[in-house]
Order: sequence, then C-alpha cells, then structure tokens
Amino acid sequence: MSSAPHDRALRVLVLSRSIPLHHNAGGMERAAWDLAVRLSDTFSVTVLTTHVPGHGEVFVADGISVATLSRARPGRYSLRWWHGSARYVARLEERPDVIFSVSAGATSVAWKRHSPPCVFQAHGTAWAVTKGALRLRRRWRLARLARGVLWTLIDCLTYRRAAAVVTVGRNVSAGLRAWPYRRFLSTTRILEISNGVDGSAYAAEPGERGAVRALHNLAADDLVAASISRLDHQKGVDVYIDAIARANSSGQSISLLIAGEGPEEPALRAQVSRLQIGELVHFVGHATAPQVRGILAASDCFLFTPRMIQREGCPLAVLEAWASGLPVITLRDLPNLTEAPSAIRVIDDADPAGIASELRRVKTAPCPRPSHLRSEHDLAVATSRYGALLEELASAKAHP
Repeated sequence: MSSAPHDRALRVLVLSRSIPLHHNAGGMERAAWDLAVRLSDTFSVTVLTTHVPGHGEVFVADGISVATLSRARPGRYSLRWWHGSARYVARLEERPDVIFSVSAGATSVAWKRHSPPCVFQAHGTAWAVTKGALRLRRRWRLARLARGVLWTLIDCLTYRRAAAVVTVGRNVSAGLRAWPYRRFLSTTRILEISNGVDGSAYAAEPGERGAVRALHNLAADDLVAASISRLDHQKGVDVYIDAIARANSSGQSISLLIAGEGPEEPALRAQVSRLQIGELVHFVGHATAPQVRGILAASDCFLFTPRMIQREGCPLAVLEAWASGLPVITLRDLPNLTEAPSAIRVIDDADPAGIASELRRVKTAPCPRPSHLRSEHDLAVATSRYGALLEELASAKAHP
C-alpha cells in the first residue's frame, strides 16, 4: 500500500455499532477492529460507534481514535444511531476519503447526497436470516419474518448506492448474487475478502495451558473442549452441553469451557444444573484477546456447530482455533472449509449424539502445536487487500 494520496494519509472513517469494548460484540466486530488497527499503520483511521460505558465521547484505544454517539444505545442500532451517524459525518471539518461500514453501520450515511464512497463489509445476508425465521417457534416467526424482509429491502437499496460490497465468505457472495439481491445489485461491485487473524497472537506462551487449566480446576491430562461465541440461540451452545453430558455418560471424562455472554446464559446455566454436570462445564464470561488465546491453549478441540451454518460468513472463532492448532468439530457445510484435514472433524448434523461421538475420539493436544491457518486467512493478507481497495476508491473519487 502506498503511504497516502495527495501527500497526506488517507482518511478512513469506520462505522460500527459495536467494538470489542462493548461486551455484546462478537466475531464480526473483533475482526473489523483488528483490521482497523492494522489499517491505521498506513491510514488515518477513526472509528465511530455507539456509547461505550466507562469511556468519554472521544478516546483512543489500540492507537485508534474512537468517537462515540453518547446518546446511542450501546452496541445497538437505533434511530439515534442512524440520525447521529449521518449528522456526525455531515459536520466533519475534514471529510473522510472513504467510509468503511461494518455490516449496516453506515446505512444512513450512504443515503446522503455527496457522501464519501462507502464500502460495506457483509458478514451475512438479511435474506438468509429471513429464511431461517421459518424454523422458529410460531410466536417469534412472524416478527422475525417481517424484520428480515424489511432489512433485505433496505440492504438491496443501500448496497446499490455503495462503492463496493466486500463479503467475508463464499456463501455471502453467492447470496448477494442470487435472488432477491441480484435484481438490485447488477452494477454493484462485489468482492470477497476472508476474515483474517494474526496467527502469532494465538501461539500459547510457556506454561499458559497449565495456568488456565488450574484456574478452572482442570488436571493436566483432562480432555477439554472449548466454545467461544455469543450465547444466543443461533450458536447452539445448549447442544454442546447436552453432548458433554452424553459423552461423559459412557465413562469418559470431557470438560467444556464456554466463553462469551448473551441472552441464553441463564438458560444454559440452568441446563448444566439440571444435568448435574457443573463440575464439567465452566462458564468463562466475556473473554479478551489474551484470554481467548489462553482458553484455546488449555483446550484439546473446538466446537462450532451453529443451528444455521449458512448464516455464518467466515467465523473468526474458528480461525482463531485453527491458528492455535486445535482441531474443530463442525458441520460439513461450514463456509470456507478449506483447511487441512487434520484441522477439522466433520459431522452431518448439529445434534448431541453426533457431537458426543466425535468428542469421544478427541486426543490430548499439548502445547506447543503447529498452526492450521492458511495464508488466505492471515490478517496481513486481508489488510493488504482492503488497503488497496480503499486507496483505489479514494483515488477514483478524487479523479472522476
């Protein structure tokens, strides 16, 4: 990447409703944040987000300038976010050269006349969520269907105003090129750039595996599975808990570390209590990046079998597990399933029996261990491709 057009650093404004400092942030936000940190080595990057409890309206984190809309509900879309973000951009004395939208973050900005070129990063499609609503209980189905159809229309109309839409996986790209999006996006530039992680950041430090296990009263020779995700219905953590109960009923001892927060946590804790496996299932709560590395180091396999695998773009937690050298128990339809065979344990259905069967085959994975991460999922590769795109769009705007 060149240093900057016009003898100054390219100004990039990132709009994201949540960042890792919001406890409700998931892999999408963490991936976008890591990318922004890397881009800031070359560009002038500012992140606009919702109110972050415990922080002021403007602060610096990981070397990035963060601006917040103090009246916008933390980590959520709202009218205050839509109106506030558009007003923030309109009032900037120095206009950004490019706006980078994490998911739908910059929707209201893209609709303003003479806005800077907007790049939308798509981690999924609203239409996939809409189709998934058909599987929900009847009392939730109509509300989710209506919301999904509305967001599908909003995305169709917004993406056609975008300078580019970047998808994080093949399934998202295919979705945007299929009905109903293809009727609206025939002239929209759609690119695919996989999420990336810094593989070196997930190499366990000496003694880390033992230290994390001791923290959760796990012996050195215990078999341990890990789950890192938002605790909601889609992620299917309740299925993992049932699988742990089944696997241990055969006499084998396998524990589970659950990292993350979310609306399903009380129900999951009640499930563990009901199954009387409290000594085997450990809730870690919100995990920072170093804590994620420690959890992975302490584990022997990683679980990722969400209820609707098609909704997952390029799951960051899976990439982190592969970077740590862990095998991943997942579904056959996992997007971007291109890793080495030793990195995956494929099952056909996300049911407790199938997961339990694979858990019984897990072997101890002591550290150090080699990474399974491919180059296409390296953060440096993703940063280079995004940087080239942003420079191209800024140059095209400056020299139409």
